[in-house]
Amino acid sequence: MASPQDVINPITIANYGRDAWDGVSKFNPLWEIMEKKGHIRRNVGGTQVNWPLEAGRQTPQIVADYQDVSSFYVPKKSHVQASMPWGQVANFLAVDKGMLRQNQGTEALVQYRNYAVPAMFRDLIVGTNGLGWQFFNQNGSTYAGQGMPLYGLPSVFTGNNAITWAAGSKEGTINNTNYAGLSCVLGAISVDNAQSDAWTPTAVNTTSTAWNSGTANVRANIKEILSYGISRASRYSQGDPDLNPDCNLLAFGLFNDLAFQIGEKQTFYVTGNAADSPYAFGTNKHVLMHDNLRTYWDENIASGEGFTLNFSQIWCDVQPLLSGISAAKSPMKGSSDMFEVEVDYNDARRGITISATFPGQLRFNPRYQTFYKNGA
Repeated sequence: MASPQDVINPITIANYGRDAWDGVSKFNPLWEIMEKKGHIRRNVGGTQVNWPLEAGRQTPQIVADYQDVSSFYVPKKSHVQASMPWGQVANFLAVDKGMLRQNQGTEALVQYRNYAVPAMFRDLIVGTNGLGWQFFNQNGSTYAGQGMPLYGLPSVFTGNNAITWAAGSKEGTINNTNYAGLSCVLGAISVDNAQSDAWTPTAVNTTSTAWNSGTANVRANIKEILSYGISRASRYSQGDPDLNPDCNLLAFGLFNDLAFQIGEKQTFYVTGNAADSPYAFGTNKHVLMHDNLRTYWDENIASGEGFTLNFSQIWCDVQPLLSGISAAKSPMKGSSDMFEVEVDYNDARRGITISATFPGQLRFNPRYQTFYKNGA
């Protein structure tokens, strides 16, 4: 008779991992866009995640023919290094002998194979504490004492007085916060010909009285709020598409506020779905258009909050996955495309234990991301 170890083999694990990942990435805008951008990087080595940041600019010089330009050739520092530790998130499952006895044979193995392992992969991506939830809700610094932190978007928007809000201001002031070893405070990075906002994100106050209506009514102001945030996310860099935002991701309430304001103005029938159409919604139907950007709602975003995101400035790095490791009673049976899986016979648990681990990190350039919150 086949054993659970025989059923959970490397091919099965890889297939389930791929199926679970495909199912989520096709319907979740966060992962769908990152896949299209090619910003899920696998087999990334090193003891930390490091990448350069262009924080300074070149200054063009007006020159004449036959002019001596030797004085212009001087060393300049225009980049700084961002760095953060690797993160790790895992799911754990134990299948005891009693469960296998009560549902013996082929049926037990089918239940084990078809439901338990795929659910582990799925829940590493979606739901509370999944990778998407971590990205929108986790401030890595609060996690540091509990293992290897994942640094989500709130890392630059939370903490000790990270943002100062004022009812009369459309933007909050970023202060006392840093990300990937670099200060997010305006003008805090020192290089030659510095971009003062090189690592500074935008925090938009949705309940400001400075909007055109003169009130803090979010629903009345939502279109103006998003237009302002989209412009700030782009930094008006029209010449480089990689420096312009890709979409808005909002909590369900803000999404409904936008839907209310748009109303019948964007109700139409689509007879085709060309890939290059601004209304090519793909498989995700929970989408509105505003300022020619797709606007989605995401279940992982906290109530009343939202983001305008540039996915050319967001990455998911995955460490090389372990496979082929074997020891007495503890074979590593295989790894999926994104997740490392281990199946053990555990004497202490009197059954089979399974772990599915994502060893990697989500990272981003704060400068090109906008955060929306009812700040004041």
